[in-house]
Amino acid sequence: YAYGAWFWQDDFGFIAHYANSIQWNQLFDFTNFGRFLSRNGYWHWGIKYFSYNAQFFYIFNFFIILCSCLLLYKIFEKYGRLNGFIAGLFYFLLPATVDSYAWLSNSQHILGHFFVLLFVYLFTKDGAGKSRLNELSYALQLVLVLILGFTSNIFMSMVVSLPVWMVLTNKEHRRSKTAYFTVGFGTLLFALFFFKLSGNQTGAYSTSYTIETLAKNLDFYFSSGFFATIWIVSIVFG
Repeated sequence: YAYGAWFWQDDFGFIAHYANSIQWNQLFDFTNFGRFLSRNGYWHWGIKYFSYNAQFFYIFNFFIILCSCLLLYKIFEKYGRLNGFIAGLFYFLLPATVDSYAWLSNSQHILGHFFVLLFVYLFTKDGAGKSRLNELSYALQLVLVLILGFTSNIFMSMVVSLPVWMVLTNKEHRRSKTAYFTVGFGTLLFALFFFKLSGNQTGAYSTSYTIETLAKNLDFYFSSGFFATIWIVSIVFG
């Protein structure tokens, strides 16, 4: 597929905007929808190193997907290597993963998935007996991943629920300053991005908690009340 496919739709707009200049001002004004890494960085450095060879972009995206699969394997490996392998394979074969791979602009999702999983991997590693210096290094790693994830896609905010849950259910994390710091920093990042993006009141992307906006989103992403219901029920029951 990568050998035969080329750029499509939004790809051309991003190339036109960022091929010659990365536009650092958009890191603060959020006119790029807050996705500085997955739009500005991806397309600017992509064109710089890959030129207009779409195949190289597909190979890069495929590499990111494989890295996400590896992270899933490492996260679930402690429950058995077979479980880790199944977790990685599950993500690799998901229709949403395949669909995201088929369009280069959906690197905005692929990169977001990677940073979500990287955060989960780092946060769930065995952290017993960390020295104060190691604790600081660990906290800075998590902060860096949060920043990179948020500048890829705001859905990175979902990972803040992990340290909250771990603090509530795990004594070791309850005594960890890193967990509280991560929750605080992640919450501030979410508030900043939410506030800055709230001006983008357009269609399914509207920052507006109304039944009308919810209906637009469900129709936009699922085009079916049946599939939307299955999705909501699945999320509610984990």
